Amino acid sequence: MDTVVLVIHLMLASAIIVLVLLQRSSGGGLGIGGSSGGLGDFATARSTANALTKATAFCAALFFCTSLLLGVLAKNSRNDDGDRLFTGAESTIEQTVGEATEDAKNAFENLANEAEGVASDIEGAVGEASEAVKDTKDALGKAPETPAVPDIPTPEE
Repeated sequence: MDTVVLVIHLMLASAIIVLVLLQRSSGGGLGIGGSSGGLGDFATARSTANALTKATAFCAALFFCTSLLLGVLAKNSRNDDGDRLFTGAESTIEQTVGEATEDAKNAFENLANEAEGVASDIEGAVGEASEAVKDTKDALGKAPETPAVPDIPTPEE
């Protein structure tokens, strides 16, 4: 029922637009010409304008009625709890938000696990570097001392 009234409402709106554009304005506009164009007394400018005016008024009255009817239908489309019939949208939104929250929680947990893995890798690399430094110091400590280079006299001039 709502759809039928809405389609009629839209058709009336289109008809009003066309009828208003066809009417002759004080500046000429898109209106039908002032001469009869060989139609004799059948479609004079005055009778055409009168018919367009009546058709526009009739369409406007029907448009007003369909507007009121659509308002009444919208008011009556509520269920017994006073909520709109589209309460399913709320549950869908809640479900989507719940799923997104769960996905974000899982992604955060995966990221935290990866961060722990990277941290342990860094700790291992630091430990290996410390061992390498210690081994190098030990190797330098055990190396024989280099003999001192004797002073070589320079020739005096």
